[in-house]
Amino acid sequence: MTTPRSRNGTDRDTRTCATTSSTGSGTTVAVDAETIGRVAAGAVAKKLLKQVNGTEIIAWVNSIGEVDCSPVDLNTLTLEQIEESPVRCPDKEASAKMEQAVLDARANGDSIGGT
Repeated sequence: MTTPRSRNGTDRDTRTCATTSSTGSGTTVAVDAETIGRVAAGAVAKKLLKQVNGTEIIAWVNSIGEVDCSPVDLNTLTLEQIEESPVRCPDKEASAKMEQAVLDARANGDSIGGT
């Protein structure tokens, strides 16, 4: 039996992993079952909070590298505004700059942090 090869050509057997994802740097990272459970529980809790209390949970990227999002009006912010952006930033101008910062870091073989 041959060992499956990852996308970067290493002999890493990922058959026992729940799922795998590419980090963008060429390495494959296994996502463990505990993380999957937490994500699923969070999704259920989010739906329950909205149905029972009318509470909506929205999250967005506020900064990537040196690029900051302008102040956000929480009374008018919508999930649709956030999801229009590839980097999940509701500020369209900052979103474009953030996206470029990510592409620049990737082109240099680097990564970049965000909040």
